[in-house]
Amino acid sequence: MKLHFPDIQEGEYEKWREIAEEIWRTTYSRILSELQIEYMLQEMYSKFQFEFSLSNDNHKLQWIQFNSKPIGFFHGEMLDVEIKTFKIHKLYIKRQFQGSGIGTLCINFIENLAKNLNTKILILHVNKYNTACQFYLKLNFTIKEDAIIDIGKGFVMDDYILTKKLFD
Repeated sequence: MKLHFPDIQEGEYEKWREIAEEIWRTTYSRILSELQIEYMLQEMYSKFQFEFSLSNDNHKLQWIQFNSKPIGFFHGEMLDVEIKTFKIHKLYIKRQFQGSGIGTLCINFIENLAKNLNTKILILHVNKYNTACQFYLKLNFTIKEDAIIDIGKGFVMDDYILTKKLFD
Protein backbone atom coordinates (compact mmCIF):
# COMPACT_ATOMS: atom_id res chain seq x y z
CA MET A 1 0.00 0.00 0.00
CA LYS A 2 1.62 3.25 -1.14
CA LEU A 3 0.73 6.52 0.51
CA HIS A 4 2.01 9.97 -0.27
CA PHE A 5 2.17 12.95 2.08
CA PRO A 6 2.51 16.10 -0.04
CA ASP A 7 2.39 19.50 1.61
CA ILE A 8 -0.99 21.18 1.48
CA GLN A 9 -0.74 24.31 -0.66
CA GLU A 10 -2.15 27.80 -0.17
CA GLY A 11 -4.86 27.42 -2.84
CA GLU A 12 -6.23 24.18 -1.36
CA TYR A 13 -8.27 25.65 1.50
CA GLU A 14 -11.66 24.63 0.08
CA LYS A 15 -10.60 21.02 -0.49
CA TRP A 16 -9.04 20.84 3.00
CA ARG A 17 -12.19 22.25 4.60
CA GLU A 18 -14.45 19.90 2.60
CA ILE A 19 -12.50 16.82 3.66
CA ALA A 20 -12.40 18.03 7.28
CA GLU A 21 -16.18 18.48 7.31
CA GLU A 22 -16.80 15.03 5.82
CA ILE A 23 -14.54 13.31 8.35
CA TRP A 24 -15.78 15.34 11.30
CA ARG A 25 -19.44 14.65 10.59
CA THR A 26 -18.92 10.89 10.28
CA THR A 27 -16.59 10.70 13.28
CA TYR A 28 -18.09 13.08 15.80
CA SER A 29 -21.84 12.88 15.13
CA ARG A 30 -22.00 9.97 17.62
CA ILE A 31 -20.01 11.91 20.24
CA LEU A 32 -20.83 15.62 19.99
CA SER A 33 -23.94 17.68 19.34
CA GLU A 34 -24.45 19.14 15.87
CA LEU A 35 -24.08 22.62 17.40
CA GLN A 36 -20.68 21.76 18.87
CA ILE A 37 -19.51 20.20 15.61
CA GLU A 38 -20.51 23.35 13.71
CA TYR A 39 -18.81 25.59 16.26
CA MET A 40 -15.58 23.58 16.25
CA LEU A 41 -15.48 23.40 12.44
CA GLN A 42 -15.84 27.20 12.29
CA GLU A 43 -13.10 27.73 14.85
CA MET A 44 -10.59 25.08 13.83
CA TYR A 45 -11.06 25.10 10.06
CA SER A 46 -11.29 28.81 9.34
CA LYS A 47 -9.35 30.38 6.50
CA PHE A 48 -7.33 32.23 9.15
CA GLN A 49 -6.29 28.97 10.90
CA PHE A 50 -5.40 27.42 7.54
CA GLU A 51 -3.22 30.35 6.48
CA PHE A 52 -1.60 30.59 9.92
CA SER A 53 -0.62 26.90 9.82
CA LEU A 54 0.82 27.20 6.32
CA SER A 55 2.83 30.32 7.11
CA ASN A 56 4.30 29.09 10.40
CA ASP A 57 7.61 27.23 10.02
CA ASN A 58 6.92 25.10 13.12
CA HIS A 59 3.76 23.67 11.53
CA LYS A 60 3.39 20.83 9.03
CA LEU A 61 0.13 20.52 7.08
CA GLN A 62 0.11 17.55 4.70
CA TRP A 63 -2.33 15.52 2.67
CA ILE A 64 -2.65 11.80 3.12
CA GLN A 65 -2.97 10.55 -0.45
CA PHE A 66 -3.84 7.06 -1.65
CA ASN A 67 -3.77 6.43 -5.41
CA SER A 68 -3.06 10.16 -5.86
CA LYS A 69 -6.34 11.15 -4.16
CA PRO A 70 -6.55 12.90 -0.78
CA ILE A 71 -8.16 10.61 1.79
CA GLY A 72 -7.28 12.72 4.80
CA PHE A 73 -4.69 15.05 6.21
CA PHE A 74 -2.22 15.58 9.00
CA HIS A 75 -1.34 18.75 10.92
CA GLY A 76 1.56 18.77 13.34
CA GLU A 77 3.70 21.30 15.13
CA MET A 78 7.11 21.39 16.75
CA LEU A 79 5.97 22.65 20.16
CA ASP A 80 9.12 22.94 22.15
CA VAL A 81 12.59 22.77 20.66
CA GLU A 82 14.26 22.37 24.08
CA ILE A 83 11.97 19.61 25.35
CA LYS A 84 11.79 18.27 21.78
CA THR A 85 8.02 17.77 21.66
CA PHE A 86 6.04 17.38 18.43
CA LYS A 87 2.27 17.78 18.65
CA ILE A 88 -0.12 16.00 16.32
CA HIS A 89 -2.95 18.53 16.09
CA LYS A 90 -4.94 16.62 13.49
CA LEU A 91 -4.74 13.20 11.90
CA TYR A 92 -7.92 12.54 9.96
CA ILE A 93 -8.64 9.74 7.52
CA LYS A 94 -11.92 9.17 5.68
CA ARG A 95 -14.02 6.46 7.31
CA GLN A 96 -13.86 4.03 4.35
CA PHE A 97 -10.06 3.88 4.74
CA GLN A 98 -10.02 3.39 8.51
CA GLY A 99 -9.09 -0.08 9.74
CA SER A 100 -7.04 -0.76 6.60
CA GLY A 101 -3.59 -0.12 8.09
CA ILE A 102 -3.39 3.40 6.65
CA GLY A 103 -3.55 4.99 10.11
CA THR A 104 -0.54 2.96 11.24
CA LEU A 105 1.38 3.99 8.12
CA CYS A 106 0.50 7.61 8.87
CA ILE A 107 1.77 7.34 12.44
CA ASN A 108 4.98 5.74 11.10
CA PHE A 109 5.38 8.68 8.70
CA ILE A 110 4.78 11.20 11.50
CA GLU A 111 7.21 9.41 13.82
CA ASN A 112 9.92 9.51 11.13
CA LEU A 113 9.22 13.17 10.46
CA ALA A 114 9.45 13.92 14.19
CA LYS A 115 12.64 11.88 14.60
CA ASN A 116 14.21 13.82 11.71
CA LEU A 117 13.48 16.96 13.73
CA ASN A 118 15.24 15.33 16.73
CA THR A 119 11.96 15.09 18.59
CA LYS A 120 11.83 12.90 21.66
CA ILE A 121 8.10 12.99 22.40
CA LEU A 122 4.90 12.95 20.36
CA ILE A 123 1.82 14.43 22.00
CA LEU A 124 -1.81 14.61 20.93
CA HIS A 125 -5.31 15.14 22.28
CA VAL A 126 -8.07 12.64 21.51
CA ASN A 127 -11.70 12.74 22.55
CA LYS A 128 -12.24 10.17 25.29
CA TYR A 129 -15.14 8.62 23.36
CA ASN A 130 -13.45 8.54 19.95
CA THR A 131 -12.57 5.01 18.80
CA ALA A 132 -9.24 6.45 17.63
CA CYS A 133 -8.18 6.46 21.29
CA GLN A 134 -7.82 2.66 21.22
CA PHE A 135 -5.88 2.92 17.95
CA TYR A 136 -3.31 5.24 19.55
CA LEU A 137 -2.99 3.12 22.68
CA LYS A 138 -2.35 0.06 20.49
CA LEU A 139 0.53 2.00 18.90
CA ASN A 140 2.18 2.56 22.30
CA PHE A 141 0.86 6.00 23.11
CA THR A 142 0.08 6.35 26.80
CA ILE A 143 -2.49 8.47 28.60
CA LYS A 144 -0.65 11.35 30.25
CA GLU A 145 -3.76 13.04 31.67
CA ASP A 146 -7.46 13.78 31.35
CA ALA A 147 -8.26 17.23 30.01
CA ILE A 148 -11.55 19.06 29.95
CA ILE A 149 -10.91 22.18 27.90
CA ASP A 150 -13.37 25.05 27.71
CA ILE A 151 -13.53 26.08 24.04
CA GLY A 152 -16.16 28.79 24.42
CA LYS A 153 -19.90 29.11 23.77
CA GLY A 154 -20.56 26.61 26.58
CA PHE A 155 -18.68 23.78 24.83
CA VAL A 156 -15.79 21.68 26.13
CA MET A 157 -13.38 19.18 24.68
CA ASP A 158 -13.35 16.07 26.90
CA ASP A 159 -10.00 14.60 25.93
CA TYR A 160 -7.15 12.41 26.90
CA ILE A 161 -3.70 13.84 26.34
CA LEU A 162 -1.58 11.03 24.93
CA THR A 163 2.18 10.89 24.58
CA LYS A 164 4.65 8.57 22.96
CA LYS A 165 8.34 8.56 23.70
CA LEU A 166 10.36 8.19 20.48
CA PHE A 167 13.80 7.88 22.05
CA ASP A 168 15.74 9.04 25.11
